[in-house]
Amino acid sequence: GIFLVYDITSERSFQHIMKWASDVDEYAPEKVQKILVGNKSDDVEKRQVATEQGVKVSHLRSVFCNFLQEDSGTSVHDIFKKSLKFG
Repeated sequence: GIFLVYDITSERSFQHIMKWASDVDEYAPEKVQKILVGNKSDDVEKRQVATEQGVKVSHLRSVFCNFLQEDSGTSVHDIFKKSLKFG
């Protein structure tokens, strides 16, 4: 699978997701699993990207969506394990 990670405290980071997703569609194998990850979702005060925006992109691009919170103990490894269940 391919992880598309953006920083929820940076609108600019999120804007790049559509380009990256298009690149994956163009260059990766057809059935590759794409996983959208919103990083720093525990930093609510600095949030620039709403959860709904990430969910909307995941539906448009047919990707599994998850949010990574550093303070919750959730790690990229945990998200990777979850993604294996959907593959």
